[in-house]
Amino acid sequence: MSDSLISKMDEAKKIGVRLARRSAAAESAMRKRDNTLFTYFAKLHAVYTQIRKIGDEVAAPALSAKYGKLPTGRMLLFTLTYPSLKPNKRSKYAATLRYIGNKKKPGQSVRKFVRENGGINGCVAREKKLRARQSSSSK
Repeated sequence: MSDSLISKMDEAKKIGVRLARRSAAAESAMRKRDNTLFTYFAKLHAVYTQIRKIGDEVAAPALSAKYGKLPTGRMLLFTLTYPSLKPNKRSKYAATLRYIGNKKKPGQSVRKFVRENGGINGCVAREKKLRARQSSSSK
C-alpha cells in the first residue's frame, strides 16, 4: 500500500514540475504577446495620426493603390493589417485606437497611456463615453 502511495506521489510531482514549466512558458508568451500588441498599437497610432494630418482625400487613393478596394468603416486599419482578427476584438481595438488618437499626449507611450486608462477595456469604455458626449453636444 505504501509503495502505491509513494508511486502516486512521484507521478503527481512529475506532473507538478511539468505544470510549473508550462505555466512559466505561458507567462512568457503572454508578455511577448502584450509587447507585440502595444508595438502594433503604436504603429497603427502613427498611421492614424498621419491619415488625420493629410486627410482622407489624400490617404484613400494612396492606400487604394496598394491594397485595392478599401473596406469601409472605422476598422479600416485593422481590416488591412490584421484581417484574421475576430470582429469583436477588431471593434475593441478600433475603439482603443480612436481613444488613443483623441486623448494621448505627444511623447507619451501608447503602452503607458493604455495602462493608465484601464487597459483595452478601460479605453473602450472611455471612448464610448467620449463619443456619447460628442454626439449629445452636437445636437
